[in-house]
Formats: sequence, structure tokens, C-alpha cells
Amino acid sequence: MFASDPKFELRYSGEFPAVASTGKLALSPFGELTAGVNLSQIALSVMDLDGGNAKRVFSDKDGGAYAPTWSPDGQWIAFGFGAFFTDRETKPAHLMMVRADGSEKRDLTSGPINSGFPSWSPDGKHIAYRIWAQQDRGLRILNLQDGSITTLTSDYDNFPVWSPTGDRICFTRATQNAFDIFSVRPDGSDLKQLTDAPGNDAHCAWSPDAQYIVFSSSRLGFRDEAPLYDVAPQPYAELYIMKADGSDQRPITDDKWEEGTPTWVPGTVKQARRE
Repeated sequence: MFASDPKFELRYSGEFPAVASTGKLALSPFGELTAGVNLSQIALSVMDLDGGNAKRVFSDKDGGAYAPTWSPDGQWIAFGFGAFFTDRETKPAHLMMVRADGSEKRDLTSGPINSGFPSWSPDGKHIAYRIWAQQDRGLRILNLQDGSITTLTSDYDNFPVWSPTGDRICFTRATQNAFDIFSVRPDGSDLKQLTDAPGNDAHCAWSPDAQYIVFSSSRLGFRDEAPLYDVAPQPYAELYIMKADGSDQRPITDDKWEEGTPTWVPGTVKQARRE
């Protein structure tokens, strides 16, 4: 995979990749879409960074597992389980976590509200996630020590990602005409809009030193790009990078494929990405 900036090495992985501090890669889904598996039955898999030694660690016929996030010590994986996408307003989903080997399954949230797309705080004590209901939207923070939940935002927000330094959370928000990247402090203060270009900007991820944010953008427009498979939900995106304050935005891909849901490999300036 080619990056226009030589400081970055791109590696194709799969949807919603998450890389642990131990170097393990979690994917959900992992090949199921190309195999025609129903979206409501997507499993969670763990493997080496090169795709070797893959092991399915969670699968349940009653729902799909999406968007894993690793605990800072690499021992646990949190994820959303249930119904997502077109079913998110009518069917519930909740947060779960399992050990990296698939043992000790635990429910983290419950109730009728659709909860998903979690991100673990770097101190391991909290998880940020999005909720979705007909009358209730936004981002929430779960305290893993006492189970309490606090409201972070109440807008049409999704895909929260906690910075490695713990002082900010970036996320995607629906603005007046598009989707854009924002960041906010974990207490809900100091909200900042980081992108404001024509087209959608989404799926942000922090660099390990918290100095940069990578994200997908459709600002270059439609150019006969194509997803790798027919059921990909949102083609026409390239990967962009910017400084944490939103400055110096520039593309790092320019090809015929869709790029999205990127993540950084911890401790390096390289990233794994989904095409």
C-alpha cells in the first residue's frame, strides 16, 4: 500500500482494526462481509499484526460484534454487541468485553438504548462510546470502577477515540451539511471543530504521541473510486492527516479504493488501515 508521505507505511487490514500494546490485531468484522455473512452475526477475531495466528474470540448468533477497542494493557477487548447500522433505532445493542483469548465475557451496559463504538481511556478506567435512540443521541463515558455513566455530548455524534495522553477525545459529528471531526475534553469542555471542508470527514484516530490525527475524507470528490467488495457502505474516501489542533491537513492516499476506519500501530508512526 502506498502513502504519499514517506513517514507513513500503510497496511491493509479490515474493518474497524484495533492494535493492542502487545502488538495483537483485533478485527470485527474479519472477512465476513466478503463471505456474505449477515451483518447481524459478525464475529470478533484476534491475530498477529500480519494476519497470522487468527483466532475467533467472540461469536453469538443473537447479534453482531463491532468496533473493538483494547484495554491499555492488551488483556481485554471491549466492543459493541447487537444490531447496528439500519437497525440501530429499533433494536438494542450494548457494550461487552472479553479477554484477549475469548474468556470471561462480561456485559458493560444494558437497556433499550443502542450502544456501541467504544474507546478505552489510556488509564484503563473509562470507556467512551456512542448511543443511538429515536430521542437520545450522543457520546457517553462509562466508569468501569463503579458502572456510572456520564454524558459527554448530546448531538448526532459517533466514533469517539480517546487520545493516548487522555486529555481529549476526537469524534465524528453531523454538521449542517456534512460530517466533520471534532475534539473535546473528557469533562465535556473545550469543544473544537477540527475539519470544515466540502464533503464528509470521519473515522478519526490519534497518533501514539497524540500530536496527529488521521481520518477519512471525501473532500476530493467522486473519481470512480470503488470499494473492495459490493457491500461496502461508504466509498469515495481518502486518508488525510492533520495536527491535533486541526492545522496542516493533507492527504496521504490518492488511489482508486475507499479508505476508512484507520488506526495507528502503538509506539510507531505507522498505521494499519481499512481500504
